[in-house]
Amino acid sequence: MDLRLYKAAYDGDVKALQELLQEDPLILLKASLSSSSSESPLHIAALFGHVEFSKLMLMSASSFQESYKQLNPEGNLQTAKDPLEIDRLGLCLSKDRDGRTPLHCAAIKGNIHVVRELVFCCPESAKETTFSGETVLHLVVKNNNRSEVVISLLSLLQEMDLMDEIINFIDKDGNTILHLAAAKKQQQVINFLSSHAKVNVDAVNASGHTAADISTSMCSSESDNNLDIDGNQDDDHSQINLITPKNEEQVVVNINHGPLLNSIKMIKSYEFESYKRDLVLLASMKNGVIILCSLFAICCLDSLLDIPVYVTLDQYYYFNIFIWADVVCFMTSLITIPLAMLATSFDSFYWRAVNVTVGMMIASAVLLYASVFGWVTDTEQAATWTAKIGLIMFILFCCIIYHRKAGQS
Repeated sequence: MDLRLYKAAYDGDVKALQELLQEDPLILLKASLSSSSSESPLHIAALFGHVEFSKLMLMSASSFQESYKQLNPEGNLQTAKDPLEIDRLGLCLSKDRDGRTPLHCAAIKGNIHVVRELVFCCPESAKETTFSGETVLHLVVKNNNRSEVVISLLSLLQEMDLMDEIINFIDKDGNTILHLAAAKKQQQVINFLSSHAKVNVDAVNASGHTAADISTSMCSSESDNNLDIDGNQDDDHSQINLITPKNEEQVVVNINHGPLLNSIKMIKSYEFESYKRDLVLLASMKNGVIILCSLFAICCLDSLLDIPVYVTLDQYYYFNIFIWADVVCFMTSLITIPLAMLATSFDSFYWRAVNVTVGMMIASAVLLYASVFGWVTDTEQAATWTAKIGLIMFILFCCIIYHRKAGQS
């Protein structure tokens, strides 16, 4: 199991997913196999509402299927019109420890855009139930107080001709979505369901109560909270009012996010371990920079104290370069030490300043050495070649810094 894939799903990082797919085209297949009894990356992306990330996962599964089909023309693959074709990797129909699919996770959080993508990609996932017998409709009604979210899902299922098959499904307590909608006081949802011919208004739950029985057994005097469940407005039918039960928690069961939270904790643990490694590396590099700058400062100060009193006219050019290079190297080394001590991460302003000052220190040190070489040997060619070598070293240093920054981004 590649934790980088789970971290990308947690963050909704599409770019990271693309890089992982380029690195290993089979990474989704491996994730699907390793998460056969737990939450997959698609579960996490659906729970957090990462639409683009979820779409890319499904598209990648589809493209992998097409590639496999070309390599295995005699295989038993289904036709392109089969909605399960793009689910060959078990992405849409994979279940966690509670029997929830990615569609269920998206419904729990009311991420209707992710729900729409998953239903379009795999309509069969709308018929799946959890180990408690809950459909996507049960979950979206239980966990969302906004009626428009529930109605959006109902309209989508009706549009795809899936409504009739699951509208009267019951959970382990025998509750249909009509029972739950009444308990959540979702009048618009009740009106929508009442207009559907296949809805069983007289459905009885495990306690032997219909939706109307739940209401009338706990009648309240507050008439403005009454909900109309009966879709028939004829005079021959009495209007049935539903009051939200006082013991609503007996009807609406809270969803356990334990397994998904375990994955999130795992991702956070992975991030923490990576953060600790960066801190250790930063501490060692800070110590190295401080020691290096201290040595440079001591050497520069010592060379300034030991300069000759008299300089010939021929040596004045190199002497002038020596003085300026020595002062710059000494000052940058002193400035770098507190900057390195203040740096808390590789991306902090202080560490970026350290990169600049260290580069200046190295460049001035090379120029200092070149001036001394020309001063002592009194040969311009030797000093020129020394300066060229120093320039090459400085360019290499800049390239190393740039490459490390590009790798972090």
